[in-house]
Amino acid sequence: MYIKSILIDGFKSYGGQIEVHGFDPEFTVITGFECIKSSDILDSICFVLNIINVGQTANTSLKHLIYLNGQADITKTTVTLVFDNTNPSQCPLGYEKCREISVCREFSLDGKDKYLINGRTVHSKRVAKFFTSIRLNIENPNFLIRNECITKVLNKTPTEILAIIETAAGINILEAKREAATKLIEKKDAKILEINALLHDEIEPKLEKLRREKSAYMEFQKICRDIECLTRIHISFSYLKHKEALKSTEVSREKLTAEIDAVRQRMAENEKERKKMKEKFKELKKIIDQTKGEEMKKIKVELECELANKGIVEGNLKTIQNIIDHEEKKLKSLIKMIEDDEKSFQLKGKEMNKAKKIFQELKKVDSTDTLAYEDARKRYEIVMRDISTNQDGQTSSLADQPKVDITIMTQMKIKDIDDNLPDVKGELKKAAEAVRKANMKAKKSHNNWKKHKQECNILSIEIKSLQRDITHAKEQRSSLETKLAKLKTEQQDIRNKNATATAKITELRRKINEQKDKIYSQNKELRSVYNKLKEVEERHKELHLQIKGKEPEPHKVSTDSKDLLQKMQNLSAKYPWIHEDEEYFGMKNSRYDYCKEDPVEAARKLIAMNEQKDKMEHSINPRATILLAREDRNYQKFVRRQKIIEQDISKMKTVICKMDESKREKVEKAWMVMDGNLNNIFSTFLQGAQARLNPVKSNNQLTGLEIKVGFNGIWKESLDELSDTQRSLVALSFLLALLKFSPSPLCILDEISAALDTQNISNILRAHFTSSQLIIFPLKQNSSSKCATHN
Repeated sequence: MYIKSILIDGFKSYGGQIEVHGFDPEFTVITGFECIKSSDILDSICFVLNIINVGQTANTSLKHLIYLNGQADITKTTVTLVFDNTNPSQCPLGYEKCREISVCREFSLDGKDKYLINGRTVHSKRVAKFFTSIRLNIENPNFLIRNECITKVLNKTPTEILAIIETAAGINILEAKREAATKLIEKKDAKILEINALLHDEIEPKLEKLRREKSAYMEFQKICRDIECLTRIHISFSYLKHKEALKSTEVSREKLTAEIDAVRQRMAENEKERKKMKEKFKELKKIIDQTKGEEMKKIKVELECELANKGIVEGNLKTIQNIIDHEEKKLKSLIKMIEDDEKSFQLKGKEMNKAKKIFQELKKVDSTDTLAYEDARKRYEIVMRDISTNQDGQTSSLADQPKVDITIMTQMKIKDIDDNLPDVKGELKKAAEAVRKANMKAKKSHNNWKKHKQECNILSIEIKSLQRDITHAKEQRSSLETKLAKLKTEQQDIRNKNATATAKITELRRKINEQKDKIYSQNKELRSVYNKLKEVEERHKELHLQIKGKEPEPHKVSTDSKDLLQKMQNLSAKYPWIHEDEEYFGMKNSRYDYCKEDPVEAARKLIAMNEQKDKMEHSINPRATILLAREDRNYQKFVRRQKIIEQDISKMKTVICKMDESKREKVEKAWMVMDGNLNNIFSTFLQGAQARLNPVKSNNQLTGLEIKVGFNGIWKESLDELSDTQRSLVALSFLLALLKFSPSPLCILDEISAALDTQNISNILRAHFTSSQLIIFPLKQNSSSKCATHN
């Protein structure tokens, strides 16, 4: 697969549509004949491949690529690369039936950027994947070799050279996988910590709580069973007592006759006491009703108002606290920025002092070299004045000589001296050489002085900018501190209001409690009077019954019998088991054995147990057993999940170790292949020369690769010992070796070196890169190789 032709329309210097064709599948040289501008053709290729050119950044606008910046009624630029796809071994996936593949990119003045593949609009990511599938890595374009690439290679450290080879060997893919695995391990570690925290902080305390609730529920059920047993003992015993009392009613008939008079007298006294109690009861009830109806209502209304006000004050307090927290965060961030700027200011100050010192030294050197140049020039003029004569044998000054360049004058005078004054030839040459060297040295010193002067100016501007930023930040900090102080004062006022409202609410609640206590006390007194009244009425009823029972004895016996019978019926209706188990009441070795459980003691126990039951009813959890089983299953589920995650982490760590070993093997293999490729290509450039990649190790680990060069078995200590041409050839050999290690269907060489011959380079590239299309943009235009044409 190779570039067959290029269609350019409205791109840079090409206002109309042209087609650059005639590309050779193996080797093509593009020069600047006629109207073809080779740099524009290279830029058009880079434009389609989306490769940023030298001097551009990722944010640089592409509008300058449009013809005359869009000012000639041309509002867009279009470049199309036509690839020959007849080689099935290089055919990209999905394009097997296409003999040609066209990749087009359009960019318009309104900023619209569009890609097309075979006339269909596609996303830029799709284009990048397409180029990657044909081994054109546009993110790391090793197939594009420029002169500045050679300079960069020469300045690379061993660590950076190793990184280049690792990228070519695909180590970045392993690194991405390793990084992803490491991040996944970190996430799983965090998940384990989360599970541990969940188990420790939530599930285990919940399990412990449910275990306690289950134990309490089991105890509650036991108390309920005991209450049931004691209730049967107590009620069965009461039922028997009523039954026995019913039998003894007839016996009491005779005793009541003698007591009738005394009972009637007691009955009259009891009636007086009953009326007195009723009047007292009415008075107390009236007082209590008044207290409840007025004072309590007034206090409650006032309390509700204060609670509403307190809610508003607390809301304001929360709001202002949020504002204060936000402003304090801003203040901390601003203080941190001020500290960073002040540190930068100090560092820039030190750099400025250092730069000024160097500037003064260079200025001093420049003055010295300038004076030296003037001295050499004066000496030269003296020598010229001594030897300059006219045809009549008279001397002439420099003012009488033609004003020409010193070097040209020197050559003319030297010719005269060769003919006339051979003895002063050496002296004049030395003077001219001294002037030339002094002039070069003075120019070099002046250039260095001007360069450092510009750096000093840049540092001065940066220092002034930092001073302005620090001053502005300090003003902002002062403003924030004033604002915070005002907010905190306002917050304190609100807190004081809140405290006042709280105190008032507490006072109102205290008054309510006092009223409740007062009402409770009055109710207690009322209950006492009521109980006494009830006792008097009961006593009155009892006396009345006694009188009625004693006057008509049969009626009294009948009434008592009915009362006892009614009680027995009530017990039977309330406890259906009485009729079922009546025959077992009091029977030994049964559940109604009164010898084992005293009925009187059972009644006392029953009261205590009912109180305990009433207290427990509000706190027990009947679903504790079910919830405990569910939470225990949940706990086991999290434990199993934790074990699975730990196993996954162990497996991933094993995989990472294998990936590290694979990375080491790939790097060593790539190093050996690159070492061989570098030596073969460099020895082809220079007969008898060798090149290799020496390993740089630290703690027995490969940390870098260093380029070493030798001639006829003698190795150089450093590349600085080589000439500029040899250094360029070493760097070019490294880039070509890298391209040979990771071959692509296209190789572009852009003005790689003015000292290299295009024909020799073409022979070398054809020898080592038979499967790639080579496109060269040379500095020289005199090339015998095949050139692209246009129409």
